[in-house]
Amino acid sequence: MSNVTQQPGGCVDIWPYVRMVQQSVELPQRVIDGQFVEYVYRSQFNHYDHVLVPAGRHNVFLVIVVDRVHGSVYGHHVLDLNAEYGLTGAPT
Repeated sequence: MSNVTQQPGGCVDIWPYVRMVQQSVELPQRVIDGQFVEYVYRSQFNHYDHVLVPAGRHNVFLVIVVDRVHGSVYGHHVLDLNAEYGLTGAPT
């Protein structure tokens, strides 16, 4: 995966999908209203983008998987790096 967060280019509008899953993921309204994206990572062969939307807690993201070939949202995953790697607390 390559970090393409700062690279301009065409993209799929993820926000209707994000609003649809907002209740189950409990995203902060300010993230939805501001359409804030923390990072975007692209797969090796440019087929998928993983768009990381902050979920209101340190190191927790709603990851939207975008199928770039078909121009659609493939799905999502809640990525909790704190639980995944045994991290605790906010950064110092």
